[in-house]
Amino acid sequence: MSAKKRKLERAKKRLDKAKMEIEEELRKIHDRRLRSVRIHAYYIPEKKGFKCGFAETEYGSKDCRELIYSPAEIVEHLERIHSISRKEQIIKGWNNKPGKHGKKMN
Repeated sequence: MSAKKRKLERAKKRLDKAKMEIEEELRKIHDRRLRSVRIHAYYIPEKKGFKCGFAETEYGSKDCRELIYSPAEIVEHLERIHSISRKEQIIKGWNNKPGKHGKKMN
């Protein structure tokens, strides 16, 4: 094997290792975000909508702090903005109708 091929192989190994480290760090960040709040969203009866549970955390955005979401919007918001899949979402005050996504808490 020529020196050039060995150098290329070493570079590929370093790149693969770096990719694995990045993926691991992203997974850790995602896990920290999931655990940063006990409930990802909750229902506010007087406003007839859902408030994002991340509103008062470092992961909250301006929208999280200000907006009240409909049931469809809160699910999409948690999925799109906070990268929480529908199966992982914990939403307090969700109705118990069949076919709804996310974990339900009353």
